[in-house]
Amino acid sequence: MLISVFNADAAVKVNNNTAAKFAQQQGTSIEELDDEAAIATLENDIRILDEEIAKCEKQKKGWIAATVIGSAGVVSTGIAAGVQGVKIKDQKDTIAEKNKEIKELNRQSTELGN
Repeated sequence: MLISVFNADAAVKVNNNTAAKFAQQQGTSIEELDDEAAIATLENDIRILDEEIAKCEKQKKGWIAATVIGSAGVVSTGIAAGVQGVKIKDQKDTIAEKNKEIKELNRQSTELGN
């Protein structure tokens, strides 16, 4: 079993350490493998680790994109809420003005009716 740590952010556990498996199948230890076989198995282990690193980097990019999109959504919602608040205030001001006009017209009509 091989465990590697990259930048102390994540650990990758590879269960298929081919060098150790190959040595075990040959009934020997990894130290007793000839250089060529050891190099071949280590290159395979490096390939496996490179694939795992590529997967992690792809997932990291996905999380970054999702975070950016989510943040943009939060900002947009905040801006929309602010705009909506201004519109509501303007409408309240308009309603207050119209209510004053209605009261004035009612007062004038009452005076004319008397």
